[in-house]
Amino acid sequence: MYPTQMRSSPSNDWLCDALVSSGAISTPSVVAAFRATDRGHFLNVGEGGGVAEADAYTDMPLRQGVLHLSAPSIYGTALEFLDLQPGHSFLNIGSGTGYLSALAATILGPRAVQFGVECRAELVSHARSKLDALGHHHV
Repeated sequence: MYPTQMRSSPSNDWLCDALVSSGAISTPSVVAAFRATDRGHFLNVGEGGGVAEADAYTDMPLRQGVLHLSAPSIYGTALEFLDLQPGHSFLNIGSGTGYLSALAATILGPRAVQFGVECRAELVSHARSKLDALGHHHV
């Protein structure tokens, strides 16, 4: 847990501040993508699946049944190194919940060619509904 995470209530902004503070994310487009994409949206927080709201906004991997999210700092590091720009193409193999795809879609914009590949039908359905709710119909 980052020191900044101990000062206030858990939220997506709190998580973003911690990731910036730790140096996990720094590029303006990556920071903006994390601020615009609430990690808790991709979990069933408080629905008896063992994921508390505070956990959704902590830099740690989470599993809830078939849903799995890596630690946000892992996604942040990957996005920083990929140096995605609007209009780039993006292929996410093992796209799972759709969280990384949503982060990338926020950076790339709606005209980008973007695919998520997932073999579990329940994850495809989950990701599609979560991405659609955020307006990422093009992924």
